Amino acid sequence: MFVLEQSGQISVVRSQDSAPHLIKVVKIPEFYSPTDLAAGLLGSDEKLFVVSYSRVFSRPQWRLERYSAKGDVERLWTGFGPDIYAGVAVDSRRELIYIATARTAEIHRLSFDSPKAKVPEFVAGIHGASGLGPIAVDTIRQRLFAADPLEGTLYVLNLTSGSSSVISTRLGEPRSLVFDESRHTLYVGEVAGRRVWKIYVDNNPPRRVPFASPSTVTSIP
Repeated sequence: MFVLEQSGQISVVRSQDSAPHLIKVVKIPEFYSPTDLAAGLLGSDEKLFVVSYSRVFSRPQWRLERYSAKGDVERLWTGFGPDIYAGVAVDSRRELIYIATARTAEIHRLSFDSPKAKVPEFVAGIHGASGLGPIAVDTIRQRLFAADPLEGTLYVLNLTSGSSSVISTRLGEPRSLVFDESRHTLYVGEVAGRRVWKIYVDNNPPRRVPFASPSTVTSIP
């Protein structure tokens, strides 16, 4: 299990044991602020992808790092742009990394073997979004879910056609997305209300129910 703190510290925790314990702590470089993380597989090996940004320079600089399951940096992508990346999702089947822009509401992508200085490829814009935060990808049905944290709106993007639409509104301030492909269910972490929504995305219309909130959590180890 990987835990990313706002400070940029990443804790690698072994959770298979009866009592989870810390394996390693790493930290992204100073002057960078983390925005999102995603886990994926490269072959049979678990990897962690962390996106961050810095405003020290005249233009925002983005940084995408790939970590091993032991917390070692294996690959780095970085570049400058007019916007920052606020979300990341991984398609392990096709070895693709999707990243979302914070202000222009665009989805870009890189491949696992893209060179360090590679400019991310434009995929599509999310029509109607004021900006984007966390994203999640459905690798089987080739669709991507993207949250607008300012408006509390959830979108779905068809990765084949490039078309997007709204599937849920009034979600508060969504800051994390996790998609369960086996259950066709999206989990949305919402920070303002300190709760998690469970959204059945294939219902017509998609149906959401509360999954967890402070009142339902008795203790946090």
